[in-house]
Amino acid sequence: MNRSELLRVLSPLVVACCAVHSVNAQVDGVSREKMWPAPTAEDWKKPVRIQWQRTWDDAIAVARETGKPILVCVNMDGEIASEHYAGIRYRDPEIARLYEPYVNVIASVYRHNPRDYDDAGRRIPCPRFGCVTCGEHIAIEPILYERFFDGKRIAPRHVMVELDENGGEQFAETYDVYYAFDTQSVFDTIQRGIAERARKPNPERRTDRSLAERVRSRDSQDQTAVESAYAAGDKDAKRALLQAAIDAGDDASVDLLRLAVFDLDVDLAAMARDGLAKTGRVEAADVINEALRVPLADEERD
Repeated sequence: MNRSELLRVLSPLVVACCAVHSVNAQVDGVSREKMWPAPTAEDWKKPVRIQWQRTWDDAIAVARETGKPILVCVNMDGEIASEHYAGIRYRDPEIARLYEPYVNVIASVYRHNPRDYDDAGRRIPCPRFGCVTCGEHIAIEPILYERFFDGKRIAPRHVMVELDENGGEQFAETYDVYYAFDTQSVFDTIQRGIAERARKPNPERRTDRSLAERVRSRDSQDQTAVESAYAAGDKDAKRALLQAAIDAGDDASVDLLRLAVFDLDVDLAAMARDGLAKTGRVEAADVINEALRVPLADEERD
């Protein structure tokens, strides 16, 4: 093949590659930078408005209780649209309202804090996503990948998931949105998923539930309220919450028990260790390992 023939073969390929690049760089005359403007330092200072669940098991439990669908969200550091969602859209109250009819989970494999807990056992929320720790949004990613991502790690991504109404372990995907060239089509899909949903959510939970009742909740908002009450309470209040957590078994917040394990009150710490020994939650294993680092009587260590 001479030079002229080679150019004749390659020219269409070059044009095609340029066309693909042009589509990626610009859609309907709008550049990627204008479509997904980068968040400013002031944007990042705003609080995240979406309430994420801490674990996949928590999300399933909340979805069963509320009758809401689950919305799986995927994010990636450095990707232009993901940065826009994390820094701007997830912090916008109007956009957050679109997510309220869902039980929301966020997946990202990137760590933004060196630690998930401080020396007193208090949670350190991820600065990018708000109410979850970095360990939580990292741990949930492979679970979601195996179930819903069809072997493709793509971000940003939004997947609406319905639970089996009969209580089985089957899940149904209503939509799986990725590679969208704009944000509005994504938000329209999120709205339409609820508007066209045949199943209606269960009646709203009572707003006058006591803290002891909320101890049994797997909802992250309830867990945060209970943990905050423990941190601010006196010994009697702490003891009451701890006893409620022990009675709740696997439904209790492991992070409530973690707070008590690190409590300077030795009686409360002992109660928490007893509660950890009785729970079947996988997350409790790390807390048990930390609890074993302090001096304990032989009978308790066994």
